[in-house]
Amino acid sequence: MPTRREDPDLAPQVRATAHGRVCSLQARLWVCYPAPVARVAEQIRAHLIDRLGELAGLQVREVDITVTALHHPHPLAG
Repeated sequence: MPTRREDPDLAPQVRATAHGRVCSLQARLWVCYPAPVARVAEQIRAHLIDRLGELAGLQVREVDITVTALHHPHPLAG
């Protein structure tokens, strides 16, 4: 069974659409349960905006985040 890092369906994905120095992002990722999904999404959004500004000098207009799954760090025994 592949780990989260090896499973392409669980790998975080980010797509960008740029117009000049302004871009929009669409991100797909999983969140570790029981982390608060909204807080995690806001932290990721802020990180992406900061890093794109620092590394590429881009202004990020919007970041759409889709949480594709919730994963428990220690699966419960069935």
